[in-house]
This record gives sequence, C-alpha cells and structure tokens, in this order.
Amino acid sequence: MILDKFKLDKRICRRDARLIWRQAAFAISDKKITVERLDSAARSEVSKFLRRKPKPYILATSISLKLWAHRVTRRIGSSSITITRSLPLSFDQSNATSENGQYSRPKPFDWFSARVRADARSHMEAFDTMMNNLDFVRGIWNYLINHSTWRAFSSDETRPLNRILPGPIHTLHFKSGKPATSAYWYEPNFREQTAYYPSSEDWRRIENGERRIRKRLRDGGLGPQIEGVLIRYCRALDGRDAAKASLQLWGILETLTGVDKQKTASPVSRAMSTVPKGLVTPGFFDVLRERRNLSVHQGVEDDEQRSTLSRINWLVTQVISVALGLSREFSSLSEFGEFLDLPSERSVLKKQIQRRQLALKFNGLS
Repeated sequence: MILDKFKLDKRICRRDARLIWRQAAFAISDKKITVERLDSAARSEVSKFLRRKPKPYILATSISLKLWAHRVTRRIGSSSITITRSLPLSFDQSNATSENGQYSRPKPFDWFSARVRADARSHMEAFDTMMNNLDFVRGIWNYLINHSTWRAFSSDETRPLNRILPGPIHTLHFKSGKPATSAYWYEPNFREQTAYYPSSEDWRRIENGERRIRKRLRDGGLGPQIEGVLIRYCRALDGRDAAKASLQLWGILETLTGVDKQKTASPVSRAMSTVPKGLVTPGFFDVLRERRNLSVHQGVEDDEQRSTLSRINWLVTQVISVALGLSREFSSLSEFGEFLDLPSERSVLKKQIQRRQLALKFNGLS
C-alpha cells in the first residue's frame, strides 16, 4: 500500500523500492512515524541508492532453443546477450541445483545456455534489467513464430504457446563466473520439454524479422511502448494456464489499442480494424469478449480455453504487426488506438476531412 501511495524514482525496480521503504522506516523507528518523516527518509535512501556506482553482472540461465550455430550474440543498449550450447566452466550453478530439489541440473540437455551482461547498482536491479532484456529478445522471436499460427494444436493442453521458453534456474555472477550472491531465481511451474530447433532457413527468417523490428523500435514513436508490450507478451505465453494467459493477452490488447486509457472504447472493435477485410467475420472475435466477461465477472470457466487463447493470440499479433508498421506515425498507443477507431469507408473519411477543413476555416486557422 505504501508503494502505491508514494512513487519512487522510475530507475528503481520494485524489489529495491520495497527494501528502501523498509530502510526508511527503520531509520525513523526511534521517533514518531509520520507520512512526512517517512517520505523524507525514503528520499534520503533513494539518493544514497542512486549514488552507488553500478557494477558489471552476468545472469546465467537457459532457453528452450537449439541451433546449428555454436554462438548467438545480441546487444541491447549497453547490455549484451550471449547464447551458447553450454556455460563456460567458470560459471558454477551448483548452489541452485543442490538447494532446490526440484531440479537436478540447471537446464534440460538439449537447451542452449544464455548469459546476459549488464551494469547495475544491486542484485535485484541486475536481475530485473537482464531478465527484461532477455524476455524482450525472446518476445520478438516468439512473436515471429506465433504470428503465423492461427491455432496451436498439441496433445498436451497445458503446453505453453511460446516455443522459446525460459530455463528452470537463473543465477547471478561476476564477470569471472564466480557467484555474485548465494540467492538464485527459479521458475516454479517449470516442466521440461523439447527445445525449439528451427531449420537454418527458419532461423534466418526469424533473424531477419528481428532486425526489421528492432530497427522500427529504434526509430522512436511507439518504440519504447511496444518494447514493453513484447516483454509482457512473452511472459504471458510462457505460462501453462491457458485461461490466465488469455486474460493477460486481453490486457495487452487493451494496452495496444489504447483502451486502458479510454474505458469506453472496445479493444476487439479497434483490433478488428487491423484485420484485412473478408479474412474473418467480426462475430468470430466477439466470442472473445463474451468468454472474457463470463470468466472475469461471473467466474464461468471457459470450456475451450486453448481455442480462446489461440484466437486472442492471433488478434494480438495482428495488432502488434500494424503498430510496428505505423510506429513512427504516433507518439503514444492512445493516439494509435484513436486511429484504429477511424472508419474504413472512403466516402466517410472524405466527408470527415471536409468537415475538419471547414472547422479550420470557420475558426480562422486555415
């Protein structure tokens, strides 16, 4: 509740923010605690935290990807990602595997290892920054794989829709490979599955698509907002609960279409304007709204959870595709959402243009 009332510096991750509030409360515990004193103590702790000199860290983990290439590297700002068949021998993850009885080894045999490097002021900041960077890249890859998928068939209804998943264990290290902390992070619902093993042609297509997307995102406009959407998209479809993933995708659809800022608009109506005419009937996606409302407002379980997830995933990827194509034209997703509300009929659009030109003339602005 305190975290919601007082907003700390945006450069501070939520985990560090919690620690700062605890430190601030302890600093004034010998006095009468008031809102003003707590706020002042928190500001002092924030100032001390931001003055810390960032240190280089490396996050060691794995992803469900297998490639012919021995090494794949990516740069995201000052951070870097290196994907190899295995970790260097200097990286020791035994503390995580020995303490967590659920995992006897840090990664499945055919999965590739991933090392993410970044500078950070704390272990928590390092973990959040590097997981965001890795999930951003995974988000692009999974989006490109999922974009062409209308329906995902699987004998296992709990199988995640994403093909490139996070590994079971994440550990933090110094550049030498020595553990930076005895703490580790793990995926509580992890279940081993076969790694995604694309052909050289498919991987080339993914890499080319990634380059185009990242260039679009660097050009400004909607870039930073779409980056956040891709991270959320990736994490939503890592899950095994189709009903939960569907609700998370619905939230992403609301963000993409600007409905989270304009509650009177319909995300499905706006999203449908991105679908080529004649490809599907509008009623085909109305079922998404009905199933979502039944689940959220009446607690009615969806009997076709996998089908619902596949449909909403297809619609979300369609909107992401259009948002990427028009990313330079808008400064916010709210503006993009208003654009999606515009009519698609030529005669109606021309009439609206004429009325706006008349309004300019009437107000002496032409």
